[in-house]
Amino acid sequence: MQHYYISDIHIGHKNALTFDNKPWDSLEDYHRDIILLWNAKVTDKDIVHILGDFAHTTDVKLVVDVLSQLVGKKHLIRGNHDRFIDKIGFDQRLFQNICEIEYVHDNGKRIVCSHYPMLAWQNSHHDSIHFYGHLHLNGHKKTEGFFRVPRTYNTFLGLANYAPATADEIIKNFDDFVERGELESEIRYD
Repeated sequence: MQHYYISDIHIGHKNALTFDNKPWDSLEDYHRDIILLWNAKVTDKDIVHILGDFAHTTDVKLVVDVLSQLVGKKHLIRGNHDRFIDKIGFDQRLFQNICEIEYVHDNGKRIVCSHYPMLAWQNSHHDSIHFYGHLHLNGHKKTEGFFRVPRTYNTFLGLANYAPATADEIIKNFDDFVERGELESEIRYD
């Protein structure tokens, strides 16, 4: 069993194709490829932590259709656009867990997962790390909204080739992003 992380998939949100510079022209192609990329990496035994904004639509049928094709045990850390959860006809049992914040022990790492970035979190000064979503590329080479606090990592799907990523991949991808100079500002604290 492997843990994977991903955020801000925005199923059903046509504008997300343009404001995040995604390489798709249609939502249908995007949804198809997200399913293919996800299922090429994840197995039924794996746990996928979705750090919010799985979908930005109230079309419950579409959400259920996409979600039911994705393998693995899915945990949703609720994001600001995940309104489909409360709609009539949505079966919350498609997720193993739905929460606002999740504490994960993954391969010796203590990870605090939330949709929103935090400046401090449980055990933040004792080697735990924080995974978050919510902040996107928004069509810019440099991200105006990303920030960097020590031991915080963005799980935005565009930083991980549009597929769920392991904790080590999340850390490497975000560190590489920072090293390439694509982060406009950094917040530091001791």
